[in-house]
Amino acid sequence: MSAPESNPPSSDSKRTGHWLGQAQRLLGDPKGDRLIDRPLLATPSKSYPHFVAEAEGFALTDIEGRRYIDWSNAEGSVLLGHRHPKVTEALLAEVQRGGSTLTLMHTLEVEVAALLVDLVPCAERVGFGKHGSDVLTAALRLARSATGRDIILHHGHHGFQDWYQCRNDAVTGIPSVLRTLIQPVPFNDLAALEASFDRFEGQVAAVLIDPMQLEAPEPGYLEAVAEQTRRRGALLIFDEMVTGLRLANGGAQEAFGVSPDLCCLARGLANGLPLAAVVGREEIMRRLPSVGYGMTFRGETLSLAAAKAVLETLQREPVAPHLRRCGEKIRSCFLDVCDRLSLRCDLLGFPARLTFSFHDTATWSWQDIRALFLRECLRQGVLTDGNLLPSAAMNDDVIEATMHTFEIALTRVSEALREPPTRAASITEGFIESVSRQAHGLHVTGWLLFPEGPADRIELQSGTRTQTTATPVSRPDLANALPQVAGAGEGGFSVCVPLTQGGEGEDVECTLTAHRTGQAEFHCWIRIRHGSLPVVTPCSMRSGALEL
Repeated sequence: MSAPESNPPSSDSKRTGHWLGQAQRLLGDPKGDRLIDRPLLATPSKSYPHFVAEAEGFALTDIEGRRYIDWSNAEGSVLLGHRHPKVTEALLAEVQRGGSTLTLMHTLEVEVAALLVDLVPCAERVGFGKHGSDVLTAALRLARSATGRDIILHHGHHGFQDWYQCRNDAVTGIPSVLRTLIQPVPFNDLAALEASFDRFEGQVAAVLIDPMQLEAPEPGYLEAVAEQTRRRGALLIFDEMVTGLRLANGGAQEAFGVSPDLCCLARGLANGLPLAAVVGREEIMRRLPSVGYGMTFRGETLSLAAAKAVLETLQREPVAPHLRRCGEKIRSCFLDVCDRLSLRCDLLGFPARLTFSFHDTATWSWQDIRALFLRECLRQGVLTDGNLLPSAAMNDDVIEATMHTFEIALTRVSEALREPPTRAASITEGFIESVSRQAHGLHVTGWLLFPEGPADRIELQSGTRTQTTATPVSRPDLANALPQVAGAGEGGFSVCVPLTQGGEGEDVECTLTAHRTGQAEFHCWIRIRHGSLPVVTPCSMRSGALEL
């Protein structure tokens, strides 16, 4: 399969617009796709994919027909590549046998458990779930059950369940009392871990850590954590959502020679199908029935069939070494280009899971540099959310095509950094992010910024009606992404204008006007084609004219 050529902006986004509109109308999280910061990156938004039409090997094709090298691979879940022959064969065979969720147990559950026990050093027994958050919750309950204690010391990101997200001030709906039960500790800092054990003497049930993220464990660190945890009467839990099967067949514990008491696996286990596992020592795992862990779809056989195919492939083929070689080659080439262009950039993490790192300059923030780089990659047909998670489907041609794209994108970054600093913030720009028809009129949301900051007033007019003044909306994401623009966090708006047109067979035409003292007014004419509402593709207003 050949690598994709560059992807110019699509001239026909009607299908994308239709499905985005349906998503906005029907989904609780209409922006739940996997590309980061799309409203801030897309200039114009037609450069950006929203919906996948098909996938095979290393490539995705969106519904506009644009093809991409997929370096995200569903956040690393697609370990072997899209539509892997062995996985597809296993799925089809299981469908033909009538498999899915069945009344009785299926032998696949036992077979996959046996394969995990063979591969993962700490695994003596296995419990399945559907998501990483499921098995992490099970692991914490097991630790609390085994120790009779409540406090969890942790490092890393551990999913969406209440016990973890209670530490996130931006997440609502979680009882605040839970915050006292989970305490963060820094990575590679044994003194801080010791201090936390002292602070919560006799109360710590477990230490839960990602054994490797962007930073590698220092020599002896994981061994010392394991020893200190045992000495304090607590359990050690590895969150190996990413490192499991990717760093080595047995994950970080195999790579570093340190076995935890419990380990949680998910991404890559079933090559993109929903399956997770908590594995660990027998005397702890046999408590699983007593901690209330169970779910209807635990033994769903399609995901188990895919997992069996994945694990058997890992036993036959050197997948982890291949992923490592891909990452090493990409990193080496990327750093060579950065060095040649005198750019302060890096690729952090272990080779099979790399993350782009950009540095602030005198006039550009690292967020802006990353945004420009990722946008240029997409235009050239390389899909990444800021991370590189290779699959086994990657080959030398893919790496060569990717590095050609990186060189183009980094050259564009280098050129932009040499431009006068005023150019980056010399134009008025904004985005229409949603348009919906409501009982009382047309509701429009988005953001708009003048070079010196947010508008004093934004108005929307439909037909000849009096202009309706928009309500300001706080946007912390703008403040984070555009720190060079004063007051950027106040650049959001929401406005509803009565409709005087747009009946059956008619288009809707509006004019959005923004005012800022001492600067010229900004006008954007908006035409919404008949039949498209409540459809909208988030669109840049830089041009001053939009057709949705």
